[in-house]
Amino acid sequence: MKALTKLQVIEGPSCLTRAADDEPVFVLRARDPMAPLAIRAWAEQSLNHNVHETEKVMRALEEATEFEQWRVERFGK
Repeated sequence: MKALTKLQVIEGPSCLTRAADDEPVFVLRARDPMAPLAIRAWAEQSLNHNVHETEKVMRALEEATEFEQWRVERFGK
C-alpha cells in the first residue's frame, strides 16, 4: 500500500480527517530525514506494547521505506 499524498490525507479518509476537531496531531513528512526513524520507533513500541493491530504497524513500516525512497528520488539522499 502506497503512502498517502498530502492531497489524499486532506481529502480523507485518513487519520487526519478522522481526528476530532480539537485533537492535537503530529505530522511527519518524507522530507524530514528523521521521519523514517520515528515511524520505525513507533512501530516497534506499538508491537512491544500490543497497542495497534499488526496490519497497521506493517503499513507504517512500509511507509517509512517509501519516505526514504522519496527522499532519494527527490534529493539523492
